[in-house]
Amino acid sequence: MRFTDAVDRLADDGHGVFLEIGPHPVLGHSISECLAARGREARTVPSIRRQEDERERFTLSLAALHNLGFDIDWAAVHPTGRPVPLPRYPWKRDRYWTEPEPVERVRLGRLDHPLLGRRLDTAEPTWEARLDVESLPYLKDHLIQGSAVFPAAGYVEMATQAVRTTIGGGAALVDIELRKALFLPTGPESTTVPTAPVQLSFRGEDAEFTIATAPGAAPVSGPCTPAVPHAPPSADTIEGSPSWTSTRSVAAAHAT
Repeated sequence: MRFTDAVDRLADDGHGVFLEIGPHPVLGHSISECLAARGREARTVPSIRRQEDERERFTLSLAALHNLGFDIDWAAVHPTGRPVPLPRYPWKRDRYWTEPEPVERVRLGRLDHPLLGRRLDTAEPTWEARLDVESLPYLKDHLIQGSAVFPAAGYVEMATQAVRTTIGGGAALVDIELRKALFLPTGPESTTVPTAPVQLSFRGEDAEFTIATAPGAAPVSGPCTPAVPHAPPSADTIEGSPSWTSTRSVAAAHAT
């Protein structure tokens, strides 16, 4: 009873943390029971513990008291040396960003191919890209009468890559028909005038692809027109084709 009376007296004086000094803690559980009977919580800390490294256990107990708000004379514990900053928290670089893959590609500016651009979320395989001399400076080397024109080899590369991405493997492109030239702005207007997006659509049932400026896009004007202008294609020639301007470019082919 004298032990209980002593613990109750300490509790009445406002004490709730007890440091047990001895070779092994034996009173911590009893102290907790005494205070629990009075509806209070107690925190007991041992000085050392049997079968544990004494220096490590003693240091851990001092750290526990420090975390509980008690002032520790660290100079007495470590008479030499100096405080050093702790290393930063090792952040785990796990990614928990949830968004559809097409949205992620747009946000990060990822392209499926430099000329194809990014694939659109459409029923038929369709890609869209903005072709300009700023992002593709080598296009400035393909000039006709001093104006940059998107080369026919670029259309072939776009179609080949689209077929390779869609069905895998290589393809032979036949009956390629170029209807209009696509002029690209150069000089100061190349950074101020937005280029019309170019779309490539691929129909799997007949292995036909079409490349054209996107419907409703602002046309990109050029200072030069072909020496022999071509008539706009009729709707039955290219199914679902948009209205044609002097800057639209179309290629239709079959992949075998």
